[in-house]
Amino acid sequence: MYIPTEEDVSWAHQMVSLILENGILAYPSTGLIYRVSHYRKKLTLVNPAQLGDPASLVVHLRTRVVFEVIGYKVFDSTEDSEPPFG
Repeated sequence: MYIPTEEDVSWAHQMVSLILENGILAYPSTGLIYRVSHYRKKLTLVNPAQLGDPASLVVHLRTRVVFEVIGYKVFDSTEDSEPPFG
């Protein structure tokens, strides 16, 4: 089970502070792309087909854990019933 380090949590804080409302967080090494809503405190994976790759799935699951620590929920677009904007 993944337990985020202080460095991981600090990185997540830094990332959300740099991204504007409805901005994009991307992991180039895995191709994962998230839309960020500060208003709803969530990240929505916009390309869930990437989760078919085992390395991408691991990064997605870790992203869920570390962003939950800072108060953000992480969804893939198939499980999020709210629109990713606003």
